[in-house]
Amino acid sequence: MNTTVSIPQKLCKQADKIAIDMGISQSKLFTAAIKKYVEEYKDKNIANKFNKAYSKYVPNEQILKTGRANVRELLKNDTW
Repeated sequence: MNTTVSIPQKLCKQADKIAIDMGISQSKLFTAAIKKYVEEYKDKNIANKFNKAYSKYVPNEQILKTGRANVRELLKNDTW
């Protein structure tokens, strides 16, 4: 799909240099950059939804202590 966007000249020149260094077209560089941005946005959005869903559950200190003790017990013979 072809589209037209306005990009600040300085950023466009920087992108041109990067595309040349990478040996790819400017179009491929922009596609890769947008794809990465979209993926990061989706990941952040999922994390935000998860955090919001669980934010109302405040962990009980005793539960945390027990959990830490259980993890220590499980790892006491681990040789890492």
